[in-house]
Amino acid sequence: MKITVAGATGNIGSAAAQALLEAGHEVRVMVRQPAKVEALVRQGAEAVVGELEDADFVRRATAGADGLFWLTPPQLAVPDVAAWQDQITANAAAAIQANGVARVVHLSALGAQMPQPRGFVHRFAITEKALNLTGATTLNLRPGWFMENLLAQAGSIKDQGKLYVAIGADIPLPLISTVDIGRYAAQALTAAEAASGFVPLIGPDILTGHEIAARLSEVTGRPLEWVAVPPAALGDVFRGLGASEDAIRYFIELFEDFNRPDGPYGAPLPEAVRTPTTLEQFARPSLLPLL
Repeated sequence: MKITVAGATGNIGSAAAQALLEAGHEVRVMVRQPAKVEALVRQGAEAVVGELEDADFVRRATAGADGLFWLTPPQLAVPDVAAWQDQITANAAAAIQANGVARVVHLSALGAQMPQPRGFVHRFAITEKALNLTGATTLNLRPGWFMENLLAQAGSIKDQGKLYVAIGADIPLPLISTVDIGRYAAQALTAAEAASGFVPLIGPDILTGHEIAARLSEVTGRPLEWVAVPPAALGDVFRGLGASEDAIRYFIELFEDFNRPDGPYGAPLPEAVRTPTTLEQFARPSLLPLL
């Protein structure tokens, strides 16, 4: 099959592209910086260079494709998050229809099923609806909390033995490896029968912050503590990363909802596909080398 992959320089998109190549499929990756996908190109992927804001680029990148893996990449600097995401979603929908792409797998998020999601989860729900109307067989993946989020804590783990996260230490988090998400996306795109609708994805572990710290203490061999910080404190962090005030608002809303009992991770969680990678299996090769 011929599959186009968006976001191939990120954890999930690159894992999807890698899995597709290993399975013998033709892979086209949509990128802004081709140097970042040289490894995939050496394995046979075709790199198409452009911007998702360019409708012609998205149309060219999906021409002749049997399937599309689509995600909304993080774009912190845009002054109007909703307008930017609406634009690239419209570009994707138009390209799918113009090129008759038969299958679409879209990266959404757990919580898109909520009646009134906020923050970026709200935006995922809007994109789901737009792609569902294209006529393609569309499957929306709704994964839990990425284990890779923990890598940002490597410095404080090393220097202080603490993980500073804007989520309460008693909130159960449905952890998942982004590599597992990418592999699942590749399988869904190339399965004998295309699936539609949505599928929640969760790894084998649903752990509180206290439990995550305890598990990582065993892996690292040092005592660790999960420290919950107020979501509002994220403002200065993201400003330092060049985020716009609109993007910061979305992030704060997202983390505020993570802390609510009726939020994206509130009980009861929907019945989900369980992916294989445990926290320990993730942490040993990914976190330990950073310490």
